[in-house]
Amino acid sequence: MKAGDYNVTTGRGNELCVKAIFEAVIKNQGQKQTNTFIIQPDQTNFTGSCDAMTAKLNLTFTQGNLRFVFTKNTTSNTVFVSSIEGQLKYSFDKDTAVDQSFSNYSLRLLEMKIGSAFVCKQQSVSLGNNLYLELSKEHVQAFNITNGNFGPDDICSADKGNYNIAIAVGVVLLILIIIVIVCYIISRRKSQNGYQAL
Repeated sequence: MKAGDYNVTTGRGNELCVKAIFEAVIKNQGQKQTNTFIIQPDQTNFTGSCDAMTAKLNLTFTQGNLRFVFTKNTTSNTVFVSSIEGQLKYSFDKDTAVDQSFSNYSLRLLEMKIGSAFVCKQQSVSLGNNLYLELSKEHVQAFNITNGNFGPDDICSADKGNYNIAIAVGVVLLILIIIVIVCYIISRRKSQNGYQAL
């Protein structure tokens, strides 16, 4: 699978308002099996538009289309995908065909600080009717893109290390070491007090 590289300009020259690199797969979760449709970047056209508070990235391929709507929230100083919609007409095999429109308008996906780039290994979002969009190898930024380059990375929570367990294990080991040292010192003192000079 290959990651697509999608850029949307503001219409004022070549100024970017969306810069996105990701792999996209639409999955149909059946009762017996999961079927997969891979969006091929070399067979996908992309367009988009931007205004002060929203940006749209539209992907069009032979079997359908996919639209991401990015929303800027200046109160929380964040940008996120607030909705995904599209259509897929595809036969996974002789028994499984999909011909439906889908949408999810209640999202807060790919959330990043304004001026930062969202980075994540993999995410999945429900599109309804047993369809799921799986995004992987994500590097995405909407708004405040300087000189066509990504801003500082804003790593998704799933990829941030959970160091609580490691810290707890380290503290327990430190306490055990201290106990062993204290026991050793006490036992040495007792053994020295037990001998008398002749």
